[in-house]
Amino acid sequence: MNRFRMGSFVLALVVFPMLSGFSQSLQRGENLVSAGIAVGSSLGNFDFSSSSPGIALQYEMGYMNLDGPGVLGLGGYVGHKNFTHNGENGSYSYSQKWSYTVIGFRAAYHYSGWTKVSQLDPYGGLMLSYNAVNYSYSATDGNADPGDQYDNGLGLSGYVGGRWFFTKNIAAYMELGLGVSNLAVGACYKF
Repeated sequence: MNRFRMGSFVLALVVFPMLSGFSQSLQRGENLVSAGIAVGSSLGNFDFSSSSPGIALQYEMGYMNLDGPGVLGLGGYVGHKNFTHNGENGSYSYSQKWSYTVIGFRAAYHYSGWTKVSQLDPYGGLMLSYNAVNYSYSATDGNADPGDQYDNGLGLSGYVGGRWFFTKNIAAYMELGLGVSNLAVGACYKF
């Protein structure tokens, strides 16, 4: 799918619910587990690298009803993505590898004021995360690591998304944000 078509699809997913007025929101006491493929990344500038698709796993519980039409959901997030760069420098070749793991606590607002299409659950929230990076370097001439430093650290990011329920318990989801990727798509199970 080219970038224009992908961008149009993402825009439609985010804007259409706002214009149409509908929702099947997460309810207090319900649980959601999601697994998705993560594309794009905000973890660094890796234009010259190859990367694996990321994975994103989520758990969320409908924690409490809020004043107005909505539910506060609380949960956790784990995402993982790898990057590799192979290059040459004169008489030797080298390889650099980055492995990122993001572990986070999430809080989301699920809007339930739209009622015309009950299959949709639009949401948005914040995530406090611990971002762990593992970096390795190897060269054919035995040169040591050039001293690149990649630190672990805390992060705060926002996200918006939507789930479309095909049955009472099974949904597909799409989410924009700054976890391990810029975009995640996948499946969800509600219990």
